[in-house]
Amino acid sequence: MKKARLDQILLRMGAVSEEQIRKALLRQKSRGGKLGSHLLYYRFVTEEQMVQALAEQFAVSGVRLSCCEISEDVLQRIPVKIAEEHVVVPFRFDREKGELHVAIADPEDGEALSLLRRASGVPRIILHIAPESRIRTKIAALYHGRADALPRDHVIDLPDLFEDEKEKRSSRSAESKETGEKAPPQAGILLFTGQLFLKNVLPSVFEREGVRLSVATSADQIVEALKAVECGRVLVSEDVREEFDRFLSGPGRRVAVPEATYFRTVANVLLENPVPYEKMFESLLAAVRRIVWPRSTGYTGSPPYALISKEIVEVGRGLDLGRVVVDGLRIAAHLLTPPTGGESGAPASASRPGADLFGDLEASIEVARALEFPWDIAACLQLLGTATPGGGSPSSPEEERRALSTAAGLLALVWYRHQVLPSLRSGSGGDPEALKSWLRAQAGLLAPSSVVEAYIRVLEQSDAFSGAGKDIVLVGEVDPRSSNLVLELKQHGFRVAQADDLAEARTICLRRRPAAIVLHVDESLPAADAFCRFLREDEGDAETVLFAVTQRSEPSFLLNLMDTWFSDVFTLPMNGQVVVARISRALSGREKGTGGPAGHGFSATFKDLSFVDLVQALGTGGKSVRMRIEHGGGMQADICFRQGRIVFAECGEEKGADVVYRVICWQDAGNFRIEPIRSFPPENVSVPTDYILLEGSRRLDEHRAGR
Repeated sequence: MKKARLDQILLRMGAVSEEQIRKALLRQKSRGGKLGSHLLYYRFVTEEQMVQALAEQFAVSGVRLSCCEISEDVLQRIPVKIAEEHVVVPFRFDREKGELHVAIADPEDGEALSLLRRASGVPRIILHIAPESRIRTKIAALYHGRADALPRDHVIDLPDLFEDEKEKRSSRSAESKETGEKAPPQAGILLFTGQLFLKNVLPSVFEREGVRLSVATSADQIVEALKAVECGRVLVSEDVREEFDRFLSGPGRRVAVPEATYFRTVANVLLENPVPYEKMFESLLAAVRRIVWPRSTGYTGSPPYALISKEIVEVGRGLDLGRVVVDGLRIAAHLLTPPTGGESGAPASASRPGADLFGDLEASIEVARALEFPWDIAACLQLLGTATPGGGSPSSPEEERRALSTAAGLLALVWYRHQVLPSLRSGSGGDPEALKSWLRAQAGLLAPSSVVEAYIRVLEQSDAFSGAGKDIVLVGEVDPRSSNLVLELKQHGFRVAQADDLAEARTICLRRRPAAIVLHVDESLPAADAFCRFLREDEGDAETVLFAVTQRSEPSFLLNLMDTWFSDVFTLPMNGQVVVARISRALSGREKGTGGPAGHGFSATFKDLSFVDLVQALGTGGKSVRMRIEHGGGMQADICFRQGRIVFAECGEEKGADVVYRVICWQDAGNFRIEPIRSFPPENVSVPTDYILLEGSRRLDEHRAGR
């Protein structure tokens, strides 16, 4: 008889809603583990309800471990290794009957039962079902001495809050794209707590993740906060729960109060290290790239790892893979090496490339195991060596097998496209229809058809057919501090030619027109101008995109470069990844008819150029431009200048001079792009620019003083 699913049992019991199940499943996709543990994490069910449902699902008795006092004598009967590997914990020993009662997360684990008998020396083992998270809590407390007072469902784990908010923002963004309307501003989170230190610690952490946090420490402040900003959720600490309940029955009746989530404490890991997950992962990925890069340098045509990683992210989102799974695939891609035979040609449409397509898989798997990433990269890589990477491991549960099949198929397909197909090797970037045909031929072989079609959709919507496989010429000596630029360009699929001087660059361009030229202009600006004039006027080349590189950072100089031949200006030292992204966007814009000489501008960070200095230079030069600013916390602002005067400013729902004051207080935490503007939005700034800068500087001083 087929056993009922846990979610169906809980729904029938009326313990949870469909929305709560969906939210728990979303967390399970990225974190792994049992569904029940995630339902307990969110406090959607009680331990008693979960035990009751699990007991019904597996037709065994259940046990509430939180009510059990476990003696040292009982605990020593099962070694910690077995307890951790099979998620079990002994809780009672009946000497008269010779029975050892054991809580287990998976009663169908046949290996566990035999191991428990041998390890304990007790022939009769009585299994009881218990939630996985409760068993692991007991293991941590009893075997390792960690406190058992804070179960995970009473702890705020901020990455989950951020993921949920990002999912909502993504949904709103997708809806706005379909309707053509501007996406509504994101709702913030209101924290109600009596722990005053959280008021000082958490807002900056949330801001770095792009989530606005308001903090209230009294009922009156709750009302003020809810009226001041839109809040999509309320977090309530247990120490003020009674006060919040009184608020709901009193003043709370007069305002709309969003869904409330209760918590007992903030995860220690957050307070010890409030670095966003994205930064931690990017640091890990950078280390992996440095470690594995020497493995692929001996091959002809190094794989474009950065481009492969980018496509995995985009397709993974479309397939609804969890965040940790996608990041695990990005690492897996960097661990692969080219085939031992070098680059191969296109295979027959019905044939499947051999497993040697993925290079030295054994070495890659060994590195993956050493990394101990929280998703099984090694298992994914092992599937690449099977007859069908998308087939999954027969021994794994069906749902896990499907997820691993999808992930391995995605990795195999993206790698196959960049290592085998000839589309990226031609100067034109390849025939899109031919590329689609080659990819569809691998449906059911390298990857499930759903993965193939998702990949094709991403390629159709991106700049993959126009930016990759392009020729790019670097003119002049690359600054030692920017030596990773060539590597980054190659990893993104560019073919790089380096010219020592303008004469050599001219010869290269006459022989074969490149897609882009990166030109150092410091040695001789007149010579650089003459070279650009030669391309544009003498050769009639209006297609090659020109980029300037300079060590000079004076705003007036950069603005003058913007008025000449260049589509963008890079200041030294350069961040290779940022520069490649800007080059790719410019080439994509040219292909789509939105870039090129008419789209001149330049980008930089406020670390390179002070915002105040930049505004003054724009005023002195009488420039009419649009400045698009991105803050490190995810906020964006637009400021328009008409003949050097600020006439428009907008940041979300905020408009006018207050936006400029906000940007000044961002200091160096942001980047910007300046572009010429022809059509101005309605003016909303009437205050003179000089006054704005003075007032903004005063507010910055107050901001620094903490007032």
